[in-house]
Amino acid sequence: MRGYFKKIICITIIIGCYIFFIGCSGNKNTVNKEVITSTYIEDAMKNIEEGDVTIPISFIKVNNDSNLYPENKIKLDQKNITNIFYMKQYDDYKFLVCLDKYDTLNIAYEYKGTITSLSQIEDWSDVVDSNLFTSKNSTINKIEAFNSICGHKGVRVDGILGATSKFVFYISMDGLEPSILLSTVVSSDLNEYDINNDGYNELISQLDNYMYIYDENTLYYATIEKVDSIKQIYFNDKSHLFEVIKSNGKVKYYTYDSNLKSLMLDYNK
Repeated sequence: MRGYFKKIICITIIIGCYIFFIGCSGNKNTVNKEVITSTYIEDAMKNIEEGDVTIPISFIKVNNDSNLYPENKIKLDQKNITNIFYMKQYDDYKFLVCLDKYDTLNIAYEYKGTITSLSQIEDWSDVVDSNLFTSKNSTINKIEAFNSICGHKGVRVDGILGATSKFVFYISMDGLEPSILLSTVVSSDLNEYDINNDGYNELISQLDNYMYIYDENTLYYATIEKVDSIKQIYFNDKSHLFEVIKSNGKVKYYTYDSNLKSLMLDYNK
């Protein structure tokens, strides 16, 4: 808010100088100084309000019930696996995306010869074209390790669902065994960002108002409340600022305030 008061002080000084100039001029016409002062202050405050000094964020805690594909650990008999689409080793665990004889896609891991399915997508042949999913040229179907996302280390599993969507699983490896941190479906890529330049990625977001924020050791689904005045919002990894495109086309820059649970206008931009 320091920048806010600086801006008010500057506006007040400008108004004072203008009134002094009017008073010192030789113009004999009657000038209503009170009207001038009131008009300038109203216009100045209007400009500040249009900048949206704060943008409140609504938070919903992420848990297994809120995940699109909840964690449901079951032992998977290798004899029932009909197709292993892709896999990747992580420490002593081998993560795999596979189809079983019941036409269920399994997000699973193998440890010491035992395969555990973390989550299941049933009626897989009705969900996606298997030829599209098994394409060797696909850069969407992948398993990647991460070291610091939302306070966890683990693996991320991506898989195509159709021409415009894919599933994403974030699997934590911080416990005694792998567990699902987050599972969702998105229409564009999800990216992880360090929002306060501390070396840890606290934000998971795609290029719209859809994002997750890790705050005070808890992962939240975060939505912007003033959606009517905002056309798009995304995080700039280079500037470490949120860029908010308003409905009128103006671009404003914000930082995240953990205490206020809001985006705060950056007056330096």
